[in-house]
Amino acid sequence: MSDWIWLNGEIIPMSDARIGVEDRGFQFADGVYEVIRLYNARPFTLDAHLERLQKSATGIDLPAPLDRPTLKNEIGRLIAKSAVRDGMIYLQFTRGVAPRNHLYPSTPKPTLLFYARPLPPANGPGEGEGAKLIAVDDDRWRRCWIKSIAYSPTCWPRTKPSPPRPTKPFSSMAAWSPNAPPPTSLP
Repeated sequence: MSDWIWLNGEIIPMSDARIGVEDRGFQFADGVYEVIRLYNARPFTLDAHLERLQKSATGIDLPAPLDRPTLKNEIGRLIAKSAVRDGMIYLQFTRGVAPRNHLYPSTPKPTLLFYARPLPPANGPGEGEGAKLIAVDDDRWRRCWIKSIAYSPTCWPRTKPSPPRPTKPFSSMAAWSPNAPPPTSLP
């Protein structure tokens, strides 16, 4: 297993990595991530992954801590240091450490991290057992009583102007909007 992590500009041993308790990724799940497959120490479709990462970050008004060419170079440095040939890169960045508040900090200092983990080599076409899948319902809104730290949806409306409210009820999700009337019944 790789023992190295790239954290805010430095490649350090994973055991030395420290992230502040008030990091908004920890407090509010206020961040974005990508997982990038490595084949023979080469990131697969890296540009497409970084494009999607940027699109996700833009979607939550999260400024990218590095430009794309620099990030690609730094990912290459980590891969070389980790010696992972077949595996994956997990990359995440958050809005960074700030006093706990639903409002975004006015000058965020994002936390950026990524690390490599080995995975077994991929089977060739027609080889191996294949993938086993199970379909499950996405029932997050039916379980709204769960106090999850994934607070991003409650941070967005406090930071951005509210969109026009619908004129008729549409679902139990309206209960999560700070401007919505209370539900008349629970699902």
